[in-house]
Amino acid sequence: MKQFRVEDLNALLLLSLEIIPALVFIHKGGNLLYVNRACDEALGYSRGEILNMPFWEIVHPEHREMVKERALKRLKGEMVPERYEMKVLCKGGVEKWFDMWVKLVELKDGPVILASALDITKLKEKEEALKQLNYELDEIVQERTYKLLSVTKNMETLLYAISHNLKSP
Repeated sequence: MKQFRVEDLNALLLLSLEIIPALVFIHKGGNLLYVNRACDEALGYSRGEILNMPFWEIVHPEHREMVKERALKRLKGEMVPERYEMKVLCKGGVEKWFDMWVKLVELKDGPVILASALDITKLKEKEEALKQLNYELDEIVQERTYKLLSVTKNMETLLYAISHNLKSP
């Protein structure tokens, strides 16, 4: 493997962060310190807007307390899940789902949280559509089963009557 100078390696890593499709951000508590280009694109905010807002404002209210609690525990060194799904609020109120990977990183100036995320909104929409189709299919199966049982009961009654008539002419 080729050895890189530290400056070259830093430049390559920074460029990599800007061209990968995953969202990458670094925050300390509620303050965002870094976001990559994918964050701008996925959230609809400019980088300046994102860096000047508390991180919690991006997190959907349904998940805000959970994310805050985990971030604060993580900064204290407590064990919390490193991977989870959460809903976010994009510019204009658009809701999206992200699959998050989160790690605590110890730096000279203290710990920060490094996170990466993938937009799984379309996957979540497909899951919901599949759940709805399964529900509808279940309803159809129940309805047809009821009809089949009803027909079977009617046939039993008819066969009993025919059998009875054949036995007693």
